[in-house]
Amino acid sequence: MKTDNLPLLGIFTEPSGWEKYYIAACEELGVPYKVIDIVSPDWWQNVQSNPVKGYLVRAAGDREVRKQMYNERLWFIRQQMDTPMYPDYQGILLYENKRMQSYWMDIHGIPHAETRVFYRKEEALQYIAANDQWPLVSKPNLGGSGEGVRMLSSARKARRQVRRVFTRWKFYNPGITRWKKWRFLKYPVMDDTQHNYLIFQQFIPVKWEWRIIKVGDTYFGHRKLPRKGLHSGTGIVGWVDPPKELLELAKEISTKSGIRALNTDIFEGTDGKFYVNEIQTFWGVRWPYQMKIDDKPCRYLDRNGTWELEYGQFHQNRGCNLRVADFIEQLKTL
Repeated sequence: MKTDNLPLLGIFTEPSGWEKYYIAACEELGVPYKVIDIVSPDWWQNVQSNPVKGYLVRAAGDREVRKQMYNERLWFIRQQMDTPMYPDYQGILLYENKRMQSYWMDIHGIPHAETRVFYRKEEALQYIAANDQWPLVSKPNLGGSGEGVRMLSSARKARRQVRRVFTRWKFYNPGITRWKKWRFLKYPVMDDTQHNYLIFQQFIPVKWEWRIIKVGDTYFGHRKLPRKGLHSGTGIVGWVDPPKELLELAKEISTKSGIRALNTDIFEGTDGKFYVNEIQTFWGVRWPYQMKIDDKPCRYLDRNGTWELEYGQFHQNRGCNLRVADFIEQLKTL
C-alpha cells in the first residue's frame, strides 16, 4: 500500500481493548489514526472534537447492554456525521444478534435452518404443541462458541424453557443464564440473563461445519471439526480446500448486505445441502492465517469472478490489516 496522502482514520475504543489490533494494523501499514473513546459518557463530544475521514469499529458483543450501547451511539454517528465507518452500520446490527440475522436471511432468501422468534408465551407453547420434529434447538440472541445453545429433546423440556423465560405473575422471571468457558472452568454470565423471548431453531443433522471469511476481495475457508457432537467453539480446525460454492455464498451475502468484512458459519447437512448458521462481522481467531492448503497458509482472491489462490499469511492482527487496507480503498471511491 502506498503511504502517501493516506486519510486520517478514527479508531473507536472497545471495553476489552480490542482496538489495539486496529492500532497495530494502522502502524504497520503507515496509516495515520486517532483513538476516539466511544464508551465514555462524553462520547459525542469526543467524536465531534476529533474529525477524521472514516471510523474503524469493533463493536462489543459479549453483553447485550454493551451491544445496545454501540447500536445506539453508532446510529447517531451514522445519522449526524457524513463520515463512513467500517464495517458499516448494518454489519454492526447483525453482529451477535441471532434474531436480526434470522430476519435478514428470511428476507433475502439465504438458506438457513428454520428459525422462530417468540415474544408471546402463548405462541411459543402453541408452536411446541404442533412441533413433531425433535430435538429442537434453543439459542440466546447473543453468545458465541455455542454459549447458551440447548438441544431440547422433547416438548416437556421445551415447555420448561418457556416457563423459565417468560415473566409470571407480572414480576417473577428466573430467565436463562449463559455459561462461558475459560480453559477447563465453566462459569455463569450472571449479568446477561435471557428474559421474555425465545429463539427456536430446526435441528440440522450436520456432516461438516465450514467457516468462510471475506474481507474485501480476500476469502478464507476451513472446516470446524466437532467435539462431543458440537462444532462451534471447539477450536479444532480441518485445513482443507473449501468448496467454491461456499465462497460464492459468502460473496452473495456480502453483495446483498453491503458488508465487506464478514464471517459465515455454514452447515453442510447430511442431506448434501448448505445452511448458513451465523453471519458475523467479527470473529475469533487463533493464527495469522485462516486457511491452509497442502499445509501452507493461503487465501483466495476474487478476480472478477475467478478464484485465484495465493500462498502466504494474510490475517495479521486478527484480520485488521486486511480491514484497514480495504477501508482505504473504499474511501478512495467516495
